[in-house]
Amino acid sequence: MTLRTLLLLLLSIPATAQSRFQDPQTQKWGYQDADWNIIVPAVYDEVQPNMDTIMAVKKDGKMGAVDQYGNFRIPLVYEYIMPNLNPFRTQFGYAAVTKNSKVSNSWGMVDARGKVILPEKFQYVRAITPNLLVGRVDGDSMLQFFNLRGEPQFQIKGGSVEPGRVDNSFFEVNPIHGGGSCHAKLDGSWVHPADPRAGIWTDGSRTILWRENKMGMIDDRGKIIIPFAFNEITPGLSGQFVALNRAGSNLDNQSGVFDKTGKVVIPVANQEIYALEGVYRFTDIAADKNGIYGADGRVILPAKYHFSGIFISDDYQRIPEMHPEWYVYVQDPAEPNSSFLVRKDGTIIRPEGSFSVRYYSELHPLILQMRTDSVGQLPRYKAVDFSGKELLPAEYYSLDFTSNPNLLTGRKALKGAIGFIPLDAPHTAEFTFEYLQKMQNHYLVGRKQQDFALFSPAGKRIHEGAYSSFSEPNKAHFEQFRSRKGTSGRLVAVGFRAGMAYGDWVGINDSGLEFLFKKPELVAVKPTKPAPVAKEAVEELVLEAPVAASQPSGDDYFTYVEEMPQYPGGEAELLKFLKDKQIYPQLAKENGIQGMVVLSFIVEKDGSLSNFQVLRDIGGGCGQEALRMVRAMPKWIPGKQKGQVIRVKYTLRVSFRLE
Repeated sequence: MTLRTLLLLLLSIPATAQSRFQDPQTQKWGYQDADWNIIVPAVYDEVQPNMDTIMAVKKDGKMGAVDQYGNFRIPLVYEYIMPNLNPFRTQFGYAAVTKNSKVSNSWGMVDARGKVILPEKFQYVRAITPNLLVGRVDGDSMLQFFNLRGEPQFQIKGGSVEPGRVDNSFFEVNPIHGGGSCHAKLDGSWVHPADPRAGIWTDGSRTILWRENKMGMIDDRGKIIIPFAFNEITPGLSGQFVALNRAGSNLDNQSGVFDKTGKVVIPVANQEIYALEGVYRFTDIAADKNGIYGADGRVILPAKYHFSGIFISDDYQRIPEMHPEWYVYVQDPAEPNSSFLVRKDGTIIRPEGSFSVRYYSELHPLILQMRTDSVGQLPRYKAVDFSGKELLPAEYYSLDFTSNPNLLTGRKALKGAIGFIPLDAPHTAEFTFEYLQKMQNHYLVGRKQQDFALFSPAGKRIHEGAYSSFSEPNKAHFEQFRSRKGTSGRLVAVGFRAGMAYGDWVGINDSGLEFLFKKPELVAVKPTKPAPVAKEAVEELVLEAPVAASQPSGDDYFTYVEEMPQYPGGEAELLKFLKDKQIYPQLAKENGIQGMVVLSFIVEKDGSLSNFQVLRDIGGGCGQEALRMVRAMPKWIPGKQKGQVIRVKYTLRVSFRLE
């Protein structure tokens, strides 16, 4: 993994569901997760409003950046971080910084880990690509270019630059005082040395040029490949180019596709063309209809459809492999409400006999609404995999997704009960509920009259009882739940029973245990302890406080006991063991990977460790190294409950920090 890959990876890792919040008394800002746990305490004057892996913060006139766990990536020492409070991906993983904007030459650049790449000595800095940075000192007519290690590469006369609009193989150089811009390749040479202002793009054999305010393409012998009749030419599919001629009105725009020899692949017409992965999507401008061309110019879908993006309303906490952006819904205006799918590689997903197709994720099946044989007949639904293999027959009056790819909900009778349908054993489905509710935390609630049942995302029934209503927890519920002694696990649902006083409620945790809460004014609520302010210092090992559990039996285990297990000699010896035994993975070291690995294991009754699991990895082999160290530990002092030795599940965080 290269540093460039690491930087892009850092910016593409989905952040945990979180949001900023403001302390009403101090008016300071911080971050909290979906359960209102404080990730970053409310101590900042400003915080980045749009969530990202790295979030800019401001305090006492100084700016810095923290990661999603509140650890500083960029220290709180700068007056400005540019782009100010925006995600860093607009700068390819870098940020421009200054400690004193009043001084002309005071800007530098840092990477996503806060490492200084360019010192604060420039009037102008920016990133062109993940591997090429540029800076200019005030009063100097030369732009200085650097690699990702801050090493000088070349110089070009000019005032500022812009990344290439065609692709990232070139950039635009703007003069200091007006005049036309020039285009250069990433090695600093001009795209078209004979006339730097004319060259737009080249691959060494073909060059896109401006001539008399029109764009065209020539080969390396100067022969015209694409006529000089367009406002824009961009690479299309492999070896092909999309040519666009913009008119005074968008309704008059024309475009077509040429191959690298100049042969017309798609004739120029009143259309707009967009290259996808293996096909072209096009819009017939006059008809306002969409279609699909193949790479050979063949019409795969004629321009008679409406395209729309896929919107998944219940993805508050996203699941793995959920990629609605990879697909479009295709609708035929002649058949209202009908739809099928087209994938970004041009694959058409329209199983035989289907009237509409629904998508949820790459791991889930597709749900099909089947065509009816006669007018007035109610449609039936079935489930198939992406190859079209039938998973559930067309005998359901409704089918819907859950977060579990192997579990759907549905009903077989028009006005009958609804139930869970496991795809690996659909014959075991029980249709017993009047309705099923999917909560945003992926837990499910089934109701039959006043009897409610709570199910885990895996479809396991964890709680049931008589309630007047069920709901998801809000902020006040989470805060009460955390502040009261004796609660355990994670609060996942709230129930209200008939006859309860206003303000009373029942909290259900992820193990199905219930906890009764009275009105807040009758409960001595201790304020939640704020998370510590992020520190720039090297993180120490953190022992996560395990949560309480009900009395286990047999091979079950506790997660909280009166006497918790401990490493021989206590925490100090544990820290020493990990420090002495840690071998920093070479891959992680070469790519600057740092962070916290989270593991869990069970401390058996004899002190041995078992059931090892990496809960959170940071890549580069760190997870494997943490696992190796834990497996090499001597026996622990086992945990006890009421004097009895029992099995205890323990969670451990291991820090990886480069010196």
